[in-house]
Amino acid sequence: MLPASIMRLDRLPVGTTGKVDRGALPAPMPERASYRAAATPVERAVAQVFADVLAADRVGSDDDFFVLGGSSLVAVGATRELARRLGRPVPLEWVFAHPTVGDLAARIERSAGERPPASGSADPSLDVLLPLREGDDGRDPVFFVHPVIGLAWSFASLAGYVEPGRAVYGLQSPALSGESDLPDSIESWAARYVSEVRRVHPDGPFHLVGWSLGGVIAHEMAVQLQRAGLEVGSLVLLDAYLPDAVRGPVDPVAVAAAAFGANRAGGGEPAYALGDIGMLADEIDPTLASSVLTSIDCSFEALERHVPARYEGRILFVGAAPQTVPDPESGRDWSPYVSGGVHRHDLPTSHWEMTGPSACARLGPLLARWTSGGSCPECDGVDR
Repeated sequence: MLPASIMRLDRLPVGTTGKVDRGALPAPMPERASYRAAATPVERAVAQVFADVLAADRVGSDDDFFVLGGSSLVAVGATRELARRLGRPVPLEWVFAHPTVGDLAARIERSAGERPPASGSADPSLDVLLPLREGDDGRDPVFFVHPVIGLAWSFASLAGYVEPGRAVYGLQSPALSGESDLPDSIESWAARYVSEVRRVHPDGPFHLVGWSLGGVIAHEMAVQLQRAGLEVGSLVLLDAYLPDAVRGPVDPVAVAAAAFGANRAGGGEPAYALGDIGMLADEIDPTLASSVLTSIDCSFEALERHVPARYEGRILFVGAAPQTVPDPESGRDWSPYVSGGVHRHDLPTSHWEMTGPSACARLGPLLARWTSGGSCPECDGVDR
């Protein structure tokens, strides 16, 4: 096997035991495809818009929006500009499912002969089940469960690390698409999402990844799937805190501000859940910010009453471990609720930067191996 990328280091970082400190190794950056000029008018329009919004010097037909540094928020502006230049709709979810210039251009060109669906959501990017990447028939898909803000858009970059040929979906809060009858417990939230994943993949195995609140929901989904006699192929929790650690009054506005604006004031890497909460309202839709707050509010109400059941299997837990946190273990010990052990790996990032570019470069390969049933040599090797 050939490595995906090679980096040259002057020396290897070592820990106190003298062994290589894998956590201190620099993250390999995804490599751009070799340049192939855009060939059609639509390809050239897509390439130019990508170059404009990402400040890239040259964008070719095989370049990937997210490898070039794009985020879900930047994709919103890109689709708006493409729709303006081409004079036709360019839905946001097309960038998620077709992130290369050539593939997105082909999808746009196909749409010229398509009729709009007779029914369905006014904005498919807010649907409960959001396709993030198409896959081949017969390959087990991977399902990513939203953090507390309810949106799964930020998983688009991680979707690119999943094995080629496997479909990737995001699960999003029904509050975002305007549903009024929202789940009132983690159990009912998980049951709703189980019905969604079984609609596209009825018999499993099921591969689940949950971030923040989504980790709690994904764990409960795995429990419910096992109770139904179905196989859970893998379960990954991304910095998911147990309910006991987050009980008490919660200000949805404060949570949204943390999710959408982490580290901006300090000049650090911005949060990649979407971007600034004000930008959310200004750039996307005036009602979406309100829907996000509704999702946060009902999520915490459900979380306060939840007592996790026991999942029969092992999990990968990837924690955010910035040095500013005094007790990174607080509220994140899932071992009582897992029969097969918790394989732990920490990233030098904050909670809301788990899907940012630098975190994805480390997290993506771990997810690719774990959701494929492989080992996790980068993890600390200790089941807890």
